[in-house]
Order: sequence, then structure tokens, then C-alpha cells
Amino acid sequence: MKSSAAKAELYYRKDLSTLGEGPVWDAGVLYWVDIFEKLIYVKPDDAAAAERYEVGVEVGALVPWENRRLVLATAQGFQSFDMTARRLEAWANPEPSLPDNRFNDGKCDPVGRFIAGTYNRNGVAEQGALYVLDHDRSVREIYRPVSCSNGLAWTEPGTLVYYIDTATGVVRAFTYDLETAKLSNERVVIELPKNGGLPDGMCIDREGNLWIGLWGGWGVECWSPASGKRLARIEIPAANVTSCAFGGANYDTLYITTARHGVDPATRARQELAGSVFCVRPGVSGYPAVHYKGDRR
Repeated sequence: MKSSAAKAELYYRKDLSTLGEGPVWDAGVLYWVDIFEKLIYVKPDDAAAAERYEVGVEVGALVPWENRRLVLATAQGFQSFDMTARRLEAWANPEPSLPDNRFNDGKCDPVGRFIAGTYNRNGVAEQGALYVLDHDRSVREIYRPVSCSNGLAWTEPGTLVYYIDTATGVVRAFTYDLETAKLSNERVVIELPKNGGLPDGMCIDREGNLWIGLWGGWGVECWSPASGKRLARIEIPAANVTSCAFGGANYDTLYITTARHGVDPATRARQELAGSVFCVRPGVSGYPAVHYKGDRR
């Protein structure tokens, strides 16, 4: 790993996201969302500008599927999106009786199920849950209660998953059953300082360490779940850092999303780039995104 002083560079600022989130790198293309503006961004790495897809619903997370189609976790449940036809298709909504909830963050597990969680827009604690969209498009709850469901990352064998409920300020680990998506043996592996920002989205590198975006923390930090210690920090010129994902030809570039939402007026002059996407090469590499491997009907 390189020095903790590695400096992030501006990657994309043509459109400043109100609430940029959920970066995913796949086949030379970076995807991310602007939750509040109900937008999906798709930027081939060699293109000057990203294509914007207005989807008409808050998208908390997306995962690649097939044939220019994505699977989304939205305010209306799990949906697919055909980028060619620009068409949404509703699949399943596990919380139809909770209109103040929406999906927030999510990723595919190592066998291609989509795992995503919810939170309450009004900030009411413990109203959300973590769900699995299985290969047959059925949905079931695998963990609750959750206040603000966020980062997920699996170790390479896939039998251990790390999870962030932002409100708790900690990273939890679970034993993960690849056959059933059942979580067990819950424990806290990282406790972040209370004055350093709240843990948001995250990803894992090939050394088994976690890269965590810090809401209100002006950066991304690398933490060891084995020791519970911070290993590195990347400074970002935006307070509200939302998530990060490895990409690039060798998966050695970290792409970082940020938000304009929640900018403190006292620090606004320092945050002209808030809502941009940043990148950095931290000296380690990550893993390719896992596609949803479910029903093709």
C-alpha cells in the first residue's frame, strides 16, 4: 500500500450530484447514481462526458445484469432498467406499507444475488432492513433492525461479509452462507472515531482491507478489519463522501462519489467540487463487480 498521503484527483464534475452514490466499474464503464435527482450516470472511461438516464425514481444502488440492463434498488423496491429502451420494470417491493422508507445501498454477493438495505427518509431509527433479491427474483429479509443501511463488502471466498449501518458508527462482520445468504456470528470489527465522520459506502481490496467513505469526514479511509486499526486516509475536497469502488484496467483505481446535499454553509467555499466524482491510485487493487445472475425472463 502506498503512503496514506495519496492525493485524490478530480475525475468528473460536468454534473455535480446532489447525492452521488453507488459507484460501480464494469467493462471499462463507471456507473453511479444521484439519488435525489433520480438519475443514473454511465461514463465509459474514454468518454469526456457521462450519459444521464432520468429514471423517475430514487435509485439507491445499481448492479450490472446483462445486455445493457441493470438491476436497481429504488424507493419502489427492486426494479430492472433497460438502458437501450430507457425502460423500468418493477420486480418486487418488500416494504409497500412503509412509504417513508427507500432502498439505499447494495451490491451483489459472490454468487450473483443482489443484497440491499433500506432506511427511513425522516431519520426514524431502526425502521429499515437488509434484503436479498434471489436468483428467482424472490425477496426475503436477512437482517434487521437497520437505521441507515449502507456499505457491503465480501471477502474473496465469500464466506465473510462486512456491513455498515451508518447510524451505529461501526463496521460489523458476519459469517455468510453462500447457499442461503444467511447471516450469523455477528460481531463489530471496526469502531470509527465519533468526530471523524460517519461510515457510508465501502469496498474491499485484495489485501482484505476496507475502504470507507466518510459522510461529514472529508475523505476515504482504509481500515483493517483484522486489527480494527486505520491504515490510510485519502483527503477529498468535499465533506460528504458517500462511497467508493475499485476500477480501471487493473482495478487499482479507487473511484469516489460525493454529495452537495448537506453542505455546511460555513464550509461552502471549500467545497466547490462537492458532488463530483474523484479518483486515486492507492497502491492496492480491488475486485471486479459481480453481476446479478438471476432469472432472464
